[in-house]
Amino acid sequence: MVSLSKKTEKTRTAGVVLGVILGILLVIFLTDTEEFDYGTEPKRDRDGVYLVTKKEEFVWVLAKSGTVQIDVRLTKDIYLNDTSDFANWGEHAPKYGYESLASFAGTFDGDGHAIVGYFPDDPNMRGYHVLFGNIRPEGCVKNLTIRESYFGSSYEERTATDMDFSRIDVPMASGLCQYNNGTIENCEIDIKVTGDGSAAGIAVWNGGVIRSCKFSGELTAGACLLRKEETLQIDRPLWYVGGIAAINMPWGVIEDCVNYSEVVLYADGQKRWRDTDLLESVQEKTCAGGIVGLNQGKVLRCTNKVQVICDKIAGGIVGVNEGDGYMDACKGMDDIPLIGKNLSDLEDKNQIVIEDSMAQEDRNDGFIGPKRDVRYTVEKGDCLWRIAKKFYGDGSYWGELARVNGIGGAYIIRVGEEIWVPRLYRD
Repeated sequence: MVSLSKKTEKTRTAGVVLGVILGILLVIFLTDTEEFDYGTEPKRDRDGVYLVTKKEEFVWVLAKSGTVQIDVRLTKDIYLNDTSDFANWGEHAPKYGYESLASFAGTFDGDGHAIVGYFPDDPNMRGYHVLFGNIRPEGCVKNLTIRESYFGSSYEERTATDMDFSRIDVPMASGLCQYNNGTIENCEIDIKVTGDGSAAGIAVWNGGVIRSCKFSGELTAGACLLRKEETLQIDRPLWYVGGIAAINMPWGVIEDCVNYSEVVLYADGQKRWRDTDLLESVQEKTCAGGIVGLNQGKVLRCTNKVQVICDKIAGGIVGVNEGDGYMDACKGMDDIPLIGKNLSDLEDKNQIVIEDSMAQEDRNDGFIGPKRDVRYTVEKGDCLWRIAKKFYGDGSYWGELARVNGIGGAYIIRVGEEIWVPRLYRD
């Protein structure tokens, strides 16, 4: 009986010790996570709009998957990280990284409020660190301020840009979205954007409308050229940077926007690139613009207040203007031309006929597909493979269509929907 009591006492003691240890671990865990709630659904107003008042509710919005079609309005500034060292987040990430809205088709209304301390860290975005992946044609982002935040892309996240993995490039960086096919209006972006390749203050690709927006802060592209490596295993410094957009597509409109940030693009080829057959005429399109790098659409009544620095082509408003690119009533710095290089007069603007340009290949310049980038309306029976076959003569280019239109996962294209079909370079 005595030995049984001793054994029981030892068991009780061990149980107490184990309980204390588990309690300490629980306290440490709760302290480290600051009791952060990752799933608080915001309240809705009588119109069904989600009213976001704190970061837990903002995170709930970011966690939505697929094409997000909800309407959101901020009712307060949203603070996401300690921002005392935000300019160095490219080297030392902050405590919290956040997901991105890969595909957005609702209305996001900042209502004059700000998102502060945002650091995108979404592995599903394939190296594109943005708040919005693709703002779809019905989507709208308005009245939003983003400040004291960091957006970047790195050489280490380089990916193949075509189906046979022969062409390698660096993801582009921007301060709001990767693709805008909808409307962005009355937004103010005051952040740091650093791209090892192309970069933009607000949108990498604009195929919608960007209206009455302002960019300030810091904007740098081609930053990988500052690295110590002697050789970069990518094909080209064919990069673009713009205070508002890197590339304004043929149906894109940028109007009444202002850039307050110095625009810098390193593209002098100081390092040795992988061997490539890219033509010099293509290389010469590497450019920087105060508002947009490569313009194929409309830029109206925009102003650039600062310097544009590029080793190749620099324009106060537009770096390179081509195709149907059009600029009107814009103002820039006195010591730099508004358009760095104008190629629009080299093409016949009356030859935009989709049917005549399908599955074309010009063996003199290595390009395939339409004679210029076109907007295609999905028809009954279409799929990305069939559309790629129609334009490029090879359905295996469907991946390029998915990439440039921000289509991923289980998303199904629908009859009447419009998608962008770009001209492609084939080695």
